Amino acid sequence: MTKFLLYRPIAVFMVTLALLAFSLLAFWQLPVSLLPAVEVPSIIIKLNAPGSSPAVVEANLLKPLRENLLTLNHLTHINSTAKGEAGTIELQFTHKARMDLMYVEVNERIDRLQAQLPPSLERPRVIRVSTADIPVMHLQVQPKNGTTYGAVSKLATHVLKRRIEQIEGVSVVDVVGKQVEQIEVLPNMAQLETYHISLADFTNSISKNNVNWGSISVKDGQYRYYVKLTNLLSTAQDIGQIPVANRAGQVLRVRHLATLTQKAKPPSGYHLFRNRQGLAIIIHKQANARIIELTQNLSQAIAQFKKEYSQVSFYPSQDQSVLLQAGISNLKTALLYGGIFAFLILFLFMSNIRLALIMGVSLPVSLLLSFLVFYLAGISINIVSLSGLALGLGMLIDNAIIVLDNISAWRTRGYTLVQSCVQGVQEVQAPLVSSVLTTLAVFVPLVYLHGMAGALFYDQALAVAAILGVSLLVAFTVLPLLYKLWMGEAAVSTGKETQLFARVTRVYNKLFFVAWQNKKLTLLVIAIVCGTGVWLGMRLPKSIMPPIEKNEVLLHINWNEPIDLQTNKKRVRKLTEMVQKTTEVSEAEIGILPTLLSAEDQETNKAEIYFKLHRPADVPDFTNTVTHWFKKNYPNAITALTPAPNAFDKLFANNQPFLKVKLRAADSLVAWSQLPGFITHPPKITAQPGKGFLSQTTVQLQINTEALATYEIPYAQFMQHLKAVFGTTKVTTLKHMGDNMVVVLTSQPQALQLLNQLFITANKVAYPLSSFVQVKYGQEARYITADYKGGYQAINYPSMNNVPSFVAKIKDELAPMGILTDATGTYFESRENLTQLMLILGISFVLLYFILAAQFESFVQPLVIIFTLPLGVGGSLLLLAATGISLNLMSGIGIIVMLGIMINDAILKLDTINRYVANAVENNMPYSPSEELVEDSDKESRLFNLIHQAGVVRLRPILMTSLTTILALIPVLFTTGLGADLQRGLVIAVIGGLTIGTFTALFFVPLLAYYFYLQSVKIG
Repeated sequence: MTKFLLYRPIAVFMVTLALLAFSLLAFWQLPVSLLPAVEVPSIIIKLNAPGSSPAVVEANLLKPLRENLLTLNHLTHINSTAKGEAGTIELQFTHKARMDLMYVEVNERIDRLQAQLPPSLERPRVIRVSTADIPVMHLQVQPKNGTTYGAVSKLATHVLKRRIEQIEGVSVVDVVGKQVEQIEVLPNMAQLETYHISLADFTNSISKNNVNWGSISVKDGQYRYYVKLTNLLSTAQDIGQIPVANRAGQVLRVRHLATLTQKAKPPSGYHLFRNRQGLAIIIHKQANARIIELTQNLSQAIAQFKKEYSQVSFYPSQDQSVLLQAGISNLKTALLYGGIFAFLILFLFMSNIRLALIMGVSLPVSLLLSFLVFYLAGISINIVSLSGLALGLGMLIDNAIIVLDNISAWRTRGYTLVQSCVQGVQEVQAPLVSSVLTTLAVFVPLVYLHGMAGALFYDQALAVAAILGVSLLVAFTVLPLLYKLWMGEAAVSTGKETQLFARVTRVYNKLFFVAWQNKKLTLLVIAIVCGTGVWLGMRLPKSIMPPIEKNEVLLHINWNEPIDLQTNKKRVRKLTEMVQKTTEVSEAEIGILPTLLSAEDQETNKAEIYFKLHRPADVPDFTNTVTHWFKKNYPNAITALTPAPNAFDKLFANNQPFLKVKLRAADSLVAWSQLPGFITHPPKITAQPGKGFLSQTTVQLQINTEALATYEIPYAQFMQHLKAVFGTTKVTTLKHMGDNMVVVLTSQPQALQLLNQLFITANKVAYPLSSFVQVKYGQEARYITADYKGGYQAINYPSMNNVPSFVAKIKDELAPMGILTDATGTYFESRENLTQLMLILGISFVLLYFILAAQFESFVQPLVIIFTLPLGVGGSLLLLAATGISLNLMSGIGIIVMLGIMINDAILKLDTINRYVANAVENNMPYSPSEELVEDSDKESRLFNLIHQAGVVRLRPILMTSLTTILALIPVLFTTGLGADLQRGLVIAVIGGLTIGTFTALFFVPLLAYYFYLQSVKIG
């Protein structure tokens, strides 16, 4: 095949150019996003129940919904939380579930159950969690001096939102913190009593005059017309003209009986930016949009907004494209340094600039062709697939180096240029294909990991498979053709040793001779180094993602008091003013600010503040300052200060504690004080009571129904009057020019102590409200938590030693008290994931053994390759421990990639040894050794010469592949930023493993092969 292609260079170039052209088209059509479009197997149901207590929400709403959803396919967990006036149900599914179908089925079940729910309850909101829901940018909008907040709200809602939605790639645009106007009707209770008009008749008069009767068809001769009857209510003045009649037939206008004002609706939450009230336009992207181009278009639009609306200030924040740009920057760095170091290594080891130029062509060609595979496989350019490309680049360079070096070796033996190209490719074709297959055998099965990690590995595995497959195609077709055209027939000395490589060879000869003379000691030393690395690695700290140095933090606040929204706002402003000098930007969400895709649990007494500090080094001092401020001023507040999450953090977020013990009592809630001390105060651990243990002070209004019946006051009328006195009641909605304006019935602010001064009129007689209402104060649960077994109260533990025995002790202690217990948490999830990971790795090693056995036609020789892998793992863990880096997802990927490169070197070395030995057996002589270090008078010495000569022949490609990979990665260790922080663990793992792996390929593989099967070979 190679010979056929060498004589048709024009055809090869035309095909290659055509593929590159298609690859360019595919590249421009590929979606570019921060993360792959992973279906997060989670659905959240949120419902609002105004006026309902947590017990009512749980019993009447959440429990029937929960029971109806238990039979969903692929459902793994269901948890609900009931609180005052609201409730939430969280559904977790397996990754096999089609979340689009699950979303439809959940909505269908809610629709079927709607008839059993209270008719006044608005339909529960179903939220499907997705990586596409993560906003790409927040646009802060604030009024300048002379501009009202209401005007800016209208501008953001009616103009800016729609203009941003027209930008290509934008999907959902949401406005947070906007001000909505409403018409407030404040009835004059004295006037209503004077004219004997009940509050119900007054409100009905307004609502009945705001009815759109639709269209009426009328006939006029032979023609038929459609007449549309519409209301004319659009302003407060229109409502003021509505007639209201009393029972005596007297007609008055609404404006005579009430005060009407059009004003801003009282907010349920506030959005503060740099301690000033404003709005935030939250922008989401389409799944197939190119995020970098989208952010550039958004930046242009923002610049245009600043010119057109000078009375408003704009500031973009929380740009999530930074992480993707870091990944692209890392790939560019890998390409640049990979090419430079490959060029230098080839020049230093082979002293030929043309070989380096051929290498320089193969890198971009292989990378560009990989994007065509991306397009055909349907994956996007994202930070996960880009990391796969970056990982594959090292192995791409390896394939090119091995092919070029082998062609040069055949050329120096005196073969013609075409013969060298053909034989040089054919000789390494089998081991290179085998090495790629073995790498994929280790890497691809990780796609089946449980949870989000497995889903994300899909893109990475496809990226690695794509670039490895393309690199093999380029190495077997394009490289020999370029070698033939650029090197020429006269280039016989292309593989001549340089002075540097000659010195390296002499050092290798001496070391190999010492290792051969002390075989067992050499194997023992290598095993000790490996064991030490594994022992240290077992003690490394574990985490999902590597710690990233950030200057952005997020402060969650639960004031743990029944404070109103204004008090919450004042406290947040005091805090942000106190730390203003150390912060560059602050952004606060206070109270309830629902968004279209929001699944957060918001309350009036909660706040969330985003701080961007000047430097990452300021984070410790900032944390101490904030902690001290809360201890001094609000010691009961519950706070959590964490690094501001990026998209990776949100995707891998796990709200579960290390250990959660659920307590279930049959009749009543469990009091924290009645639990044994070893549960609530374990040694050296802070036990945290879950939401189910929190209580709150409530006001209960007990209605005297007998008194209502005695004075002939209808219960519905009394309740409506009570709501009008103490709260706000919606009367109707005015619709005009696409805008909706709510009309509400309000009252003067009242206190419970004024019940004696408030009256209700019935049968022309005024009665004090205190005659029918009794006020009581009490304590009730603030939250009621439940799962598929029913209600529970949880105790959370951040860490714990010997979890099984601790959980068993709790069960034994609480069972006599009638309290059942069960335990969940990340401890159990980690054990399950670890078990699955070991199973998958076991399958990977079995596949690896099958592939190697097929290549070497032996059941014994694959063991030589497999036994080298623990040495590489030990080297990676040893360097990770020495540098203090945790064992996380990125360092784990580095170990896997390192194993792929190690396997390549070991396979190449073992294949060369087998060919040398096979030729010696066939010809009854060594395979033309260029230098013998010992006399070959006996079998032992002849075998040594064969193994040593095979090592000398493969010394150059093994050293070049290892050095190019290591040197290309080293610059990452000296860079800063988000991308460098992510890749540092990966780089350390690869460098540590390859350093040990190089010695393994040079010394361990020959010695292991000798003890496994070479002693039985008959030579001479």
